[in-house]
Amino acid sequence: MVCIVKEIDPNFKEAKPLPYLYVRKEHNDKDQVEKFFCRMKANIYATSGDKLYMVRFMHSLKITLFALSEHKSQPQIWRENERPKVF
Repeated sequence: MVCIVKEIDPNFKEAKPLPYLYVRKEHNDKDQVEKFFCRMKANIYATSGDKLYMVRFMHSLKITLFALSEHKSQPQIWRENERPKVF
């Protein structure tokens, strides 16, 4: 997550940035892998005392799902440096 906090003048009429949501889904039947990627950008306003702040943020999420073979009885666990490469 990335965020930028900026003090703003409550009387200043600034164009407000629109929220942004991007979602990508990939499915690979051959490798039995499914990938999801989501990115969200938005802003919120907060007050502290008599000051007004705009908080702009961006958050990304990546998920990779691997299908287990039918002959395996337990999920395979990878150490951090052995994990398959994603994206």
